[in-house]
Amino acid sequence: MYKCWHHLGVNNLVVGNVLLNKIFTNYNVIARYMKGEDYLDDAKCKECKYSIVCGGGCPDLRLNNPSSKKNETYCSIFKNNMHSFLDIKYSKL
Repeated sequence: MYKCWHHLGVNNLVVGNVLLNKIFTNYNVIARYMKGEDYLDDAKCKECKYSIVCGGGCPDLRLNNPSSKKNETYCSIFKNNMHSFLDIKYSKL
């Protein structure tokens, strides 16, 4: 198991293995993401009506690209495409 999609295939970022019944094995990685930058500390995320859907975007980008970089965005694709996603979902119903 990995904590983030960006970590797939990176052996030192494995956090567990359900096949071997070892749910959490890499406590350093787990702790890093639990104590990392919280999107609720971000003023833009607090005001955003989509934050409940995206959870502040990619946690890996948030941790490895600090919010001090003003031109960085962590928003998920939902923010600017929510109406399109809802239209597609509705049309399938």
